[in-house]
Amino acid sequence: MSQIIELATIVQSIFTVLALLVGGWWTYRRFVLQREDCPKIEFDISLKFIGIQNGRRLIEVAMVVSNKGLVRHRLSDFKFNVRYLLPNDDLFSGGLPINHQIKFTHSINNDEKLDVRWVVPWQPFIDPGVTQPFVQITSIPANATFVLVWSEFRYRKIRDTRRHVAQRVFKVPST
Repeated sequence: MSQIIELATIVQSIFTVLALLVGGWWTYRRFVLQREDCPKIEFDISLKFIGIQNGRRLIEVAMVVSNKGLVRHRLSDFKFNVRYLLPNDDLFSGGLPINHQIKFTHSINNDEKLDVRWVVPWQPFIDPGVTQPFVQITSIPANATFVLVWSEFRYRKIRDTRRHVAQRVFKVPST
């Protein structure tokens, strides 16, 4: 009888070790090799020109976030800026702060360093497989020629400082 108990204890120990090895392999594969806990987010910007009224062009700016991963991601510190050029503006480099890109000299905010932030009573999140547009209606001068939309957000995790940035330039239609 004691031999049966001893054999059962050995078999139980073997199964425990095998379960730990399989669990460790599964965790390593899922979170290290496949990086399932990391964001798989596509971030794009769209712009619709709605119409002209009182010398201003009404525009609809959409920051479009798509979650291609398998986990929900919470977003925080979501902000954007709309900048534009007028017909007589010169094109020149903005220098190192904007990676030597063309400087768009005018902003809807009338402040070069201010970004508009969404103030929402809930914490935005994107579930797996979902595409969510964040839409803002604003205006630019009717005679603007080009529009630059820049946006960023952060992933809301403790001690996570990663930010996701997108920008696009749009040509303003002639009418």
